[in-house]
Amino acid sequence: MRLAVLLLSAVVGLANGLGSTDTITWGGDNSRSGYQTNHNMDPAVVGSSRFDQIWRTTLPGNYGGDKEKAFSQPLVYTPSTGTTQYVYYSTTQNNVYKINAKTGEIVASRNLGIPFLTADLNNCLDINPHVGIISTGVIDPATDTLYLTSKTYADQSQPNVAQGKPAGRYFIHALDANDLTERPNFPIGLEGIVARNSPQRIFNAGISNQRPALLHVGQYIYVGFGSHCVQYDFTGWIIGFDKTSGKLVEQFATQGPDVPANKKGASIWMSGGGIASDNAGSIFFATGNGYASQLATIPVKGFNPPTALEEAAVHMTIGADGRLDVADFFMPYEKQELDGADKDLGTSPLEILPSEFSCGNVKRMGVVTGKSGKTYWLDLDNLGGYRNGADSKSDAVLQTYQNENSVYAGAGVYPLEGGYIYINVIQFKSHVFKFSCINGKPSFAKVADSPQTNGYVLGVSHGTVTSLDGQLGTGLVWVTDVQTVAGSSPLSTIRIYDAIPKDGAMVLRKSFNVPGIMKFTRAVFGDGTLFVGTNQGYLYAFGAPTKSPLDCSPAPATFGSVNINAKSDEKTITCKAVIGVRLTGVELDKAQDYAISGTPNMPLQLAVGQQFTVKATFTPGSVGTLADDIKFNTTNSVAGYRTTSTVRLNGTGSSADALLAVSPNRIVFPTSVAGPNPNDLSESVILSNQGNAELTITSVQVSTAGASGPFTPFTDAGDVKVSAFSVQGVPTSIPASGNAVLTVLFDTTTAGDFAGWVKIVTNGGERTFSIAGSAGAAPVALLQFQKPDGSGWVDYVRRYSVSYSYLSASSCPYFVSS
Repeated sequence: MRLAVLLLSAVVGLANGLGSTDTITWGGDNSRSGYQTNHNMDPAVVGSSRFDQIWRTTLPGNYGGDKEKAFSQPLVYTPSTGTTQYVYYSTTQNNVYKINAKTGEIVASRNLGIPFLTADLNNCLDINPHVGIISTGVIDPATDTLYLTSKTYADQSQPNVAQGKPAGRYFIHALDANDLTERPNFPIGLEGIVARNSPQRIFNAGISNQRPALLHVGQYIYVGFGSHCVQYDFTGWIIGFDKTSGKLVEQFATQGPDVPANKKGASIWMSGGGIASDNAGSIFFATGNGYASQLATIPVKGFNPPTALEEAAVHMTIGADGRLDVADFFMPYEKQELDGADKDLGTSPLEILPSEFSCGNVKRMGVVTGKSGKTYWLDLDNLGGYRNGADSKSDAVLQTYQNENSVYAGAGVYPLEGGYIYINVIQFKSHVFKFSCINGKPSFAKVADSPQTNGYVLGVSHGTVTSLDGQLGTGLVWVTDVQTVAGSSPLSTIRIYDAIPKDGAMVLRKSFNVPGIMKFTRAVFGDGTLFVGTNQGYLYAFGAPTKSPLDCSPAPATFGSVNINAKSDEKTITCKAVIGVRLTGVELDKAQDYAISGTPNMPLQLAVGQQFTVKATFTPGSVGTLADDIKFNTTNSVAGYRTTSTVRLNGTGSSADALLAVSPNRIVFPTSVAGPNPNDLSESVILSNQGNAELTITSVQVSTAGASGPFTPFTDAGDVKVSAFSVQGVPTSIPASGNAVLTVLFDTTTAGDFAGWVKIVTNGGERTFSIAGSAGAAPVALLQFQKPDGSGWVDYVRRYSVSYSYLSASSCPYFVSS
């Protein structure tokens, strides 16, 4: 119970701020899960024409003649000195802006020094041309203080001059949220500090990159550091300081004792994501690749961590004095291969999942995805160590999933309606995973994809999910992307989906096409407003009025559980005018499963305090959570109010009898290389009994002809076989409201295109799912060398050596084809 309470505190965390709709830390709270309920994001409003661009503010900075860029995310806060909400936005030119959230007016600004120049980073152009403020800061609502970091030069008298890495400096700032003046005891200079745990490591600002969002826990703020393009003799750092005195309380190097100073690695960058905390004495983060190679083939328990925290998910505890100690770790079994291919585990943050994601003895779960494309679900109380799986080449984690490509984005998380996880994959579709807990074992099955393909350029955003005050049926998934992809419709860089997919696909509710969206962003909200920055010097706001001219009750109107095709008792909704209004229309948004009656004659003029009623009934046509909105259209006597107000209708369709559902109903394996490891590719299918009686499976049938068959009963013992696929774990029965997770394996021994169909026949109906996959020969590279006289090319022949004279990299021609 104690752990569940601690996790709840992490979910609530700092999200409430001073204003109920503020966002004062990256992802909304210290869990970093990005699930937010407090921003008045009503799906009926977001999906309407009223939700649109409300302002675009031009940032005035033009250092070196360049427009402003911002890799940090906006923070939204209502200072204690008033009731106005502001956006705090920091840029690579070291400018900080305070912007009215409703109007877009810049009301205050401050420069924190000339920015460090990318020209000093040896062609590392990830952040270009300025490296000023890169990370997302954090606001302390108890003191109205904005904390952030800036990268600059020691000599402020040489603007637009690359002064060299030794002249680089990092400073920690504490700004008054009211007027952006510096707080006493700040800024803090970091150059030359010595790592507490590894004295041979000395902080060098010129080679360091402060990319992760800042973390505020109690009296302390923690700041993570990594590298610029894995260059130089760097280490990851976590630097902690007292938020009032500015005193450093921690200087921790991720390349610790016994790691030579010239062994680089273990960056903390997480594509700008924040170090997570449970707000109860622990922090969690993920690191990048490194070259200390302390661990080889021998398994190591998680509670006996190495001093080189490379390619690792890390759990640290916070002491009373702010000191950090490593408590547990996880490192993928293929760590050496990941290092060699520059495949960071820590390209996304390690997120703490809400308490709804618990199962059996696993009370707290986390999720992280790396550049290898593999998603890991971890037990936060036992991360798994190194090579502690069933054999020495496997991991002791809750589950993994191999995505098609790299992921530089924290997961989107929706804890309601059973629980869903969303992973945004570079150059591919976003994936949706459904959570299940069966016999005390957690499971995440891929059940849907986005219709749109994510951008081919790095990188699609971290996932964010909102709901309207935690109401069922109001979940929305927000994705921002750096580019549109030809063939994806609509062409858009802001995409908003319903949280619950339908028929194996995410449902797009709204989209916008904003040019120049920055990589690795995360949707940020205020009061009914989305804020998005660009690399073209603009900050955008999208939204709609949040104040309703009608006060309706009950809202939401909840009907409880009703058997499918049965009709609920009637509910009366009473609405009172808050301002003078003219009611011009009353209608249902979707007009499915619900009906309304008793609407007044319209148009109806209402003075302040006058009221009317509408009656509603619920007749579910399917099982599960079903929702709709009653929309009230008005002409208002006062500006700033919605012209369409809504009342949410919620209910659950149920079945007295057993009822079978299958998700997903279509599995497509990624194209694979044919080879001797036939069962290394797997997917999952969830069989659900949506009824209130036991479901009995009477037959399993297979076909290779198509969805219409013919089907043949599969009667052999063991796995169900069809085409090149095996289906494991088919039960004989499923209890009422229970689930079973099937594992589907693809045998890639033989090259070819394969397809199969599996029909599950039960006393609760029959359902069919399809399986498809392709395996082909491995690609072969042709290596050629140009003849000395330039007259042609010669194929490389194995076993023969090639002689070279000294050539610079720029003058050495080469050609590789495949």
